[in-house]
Amino acid sequence: MIRPLAPSLLAPSTPEMRQPQAPTTPKQSFASVLKETRQPAAPLTFSGHARERLAARGIALSPETLAEAGRVVDELAQKGARESVLMLGDATLVVNVARRTVITALDSNEQTGRLFTNIDSAAVIQPLQSTST
Repeated sequence: MIRPLAPSLLAPSTPEMRQPQAPTTPKQSFASVLKETRQPAAPLTFSGHARERLAARGIALSPETLAEAGRVVDELAQKGARESVLMLGDATLVVNVARRTVITALDSNEQTGRLFTNIDSAAVIQPLQSTST
């Protein structure tokens, strides 16, 4: 015959018998958390093929747009993305998220009618203009 155990037998009754709790971590300020989340872990790199395509197609990306693309790649990585298409207005980049590497680039004339394979995510980014004059 099976009988239920008494509640006193299921849970330890003294603090010494209870499992230790995980140590608490010191709290960070909101400003430091915001700074960490807004800055990319590392800058995007460009494969040789991507550099050739950028040069041949006359695609220029502002430092602000590259920083925003890096931030978006960070978000994609947090969501488990592997290969992504970043649409930047007049340019489209195919990025290996784990390596933070731009694989290829297309300009606005080549975007129509293109098929992208082995892509698991996409992001549309508003291109940012450089604020320096």
